Amino acid sequence: MSSGKGDRYGFTLIELSIVLVIIGLITGSALAGRTLIRQAEFQSVGTDLNRFKTATYAFHNQYGGWPGDIKNATSFWGAAGGNSTDNFTASCYATVGAGMSTCNGDGNGLVAGSTQLPLGDTSVAPESFRFWQHLANAGLLSGTYTGVAGSQTAWQGIPGINLPKGRITNSGYAVQWYGTRGYVPAENWLFPLNYGHLFIFGLTDNTFGFGPALPALTPSEAAALDSKYDDGMPGSGFMVMQKAAEQTPNCIVSAQSYNIQYPAPACDLLDINVF
Repeated sequence: MSSGKGDRYGFTLIELSIVLVIIGLITGSALAGRTLIRQAEFQSVGTDLNRFKTATYAFHNQYGGWPGDIKNATSFWGAAGGNSTDNFTASCYATVGAGMSTCNGDGNGLVAGSTQLPLGDTSVAPESFRFWQHLANAGLLSGTYTGVAGSQTAWQGIPGINLPKGRITNSGYAVQWYGTRGYVPAENWLFPLNYGHLFIFGLTDNTFGFGPALPALTPSEAAALDSKYDDGMPGSGFMVMQKAAEQTPNCIVSAQSYNIQYPAPACDLLDINVF
């Protein structure tokens, strides 16, 4: 029975404890879920890189050259510039063709700036964007790609448009011939290594036309990938990081170790000598 108007009802300490436990479980589950999602996102980088390598060598076996660089691409898929006389020129390299139409490379074995451009201009990288289009045209890579840079700069990569996107938001993959780099003061942002052809994984920044060149991985994530697929050191092996770029001042301590105490994304990954 009620004892009168003055009765007050509330939660007991046991009930409050149960509510707090439930809130804690829900919060913990949400945090654990986000952690698992993030782990899946960065672990997919290694899988993607291996998939691109396999596709690249399959292309070479089928067509006798590297995607982006082969001299007879338009004989398979048509010329983006509209006719066979301009498929080596800068006008073709800047043209988004209909369907699978594309441009030829210069056939020099390097996926880089083309010798068909004025003075072999390597300040732009038309073959690097046609690389992904050729792979997709050959049925070796899912998706469709324009084969040209974005409108802001000659290097503007746009994930899902002219290069493959990663699972981390705004991330993507690029390809480029670097050769032997990092041995001169002007390139002190790179370790002195023979880079050859490399895949780059990072974030894009379409405000300034970068991409993908900004850090996408925390140092601990980069170290985990490096340890799984390579030697676990950022300055040696085939999976390396930038040495000292403005974008990645917190990624590494030295060529032998990552700055794993740094909690935020600070590393963009270079997978070197991939073909």
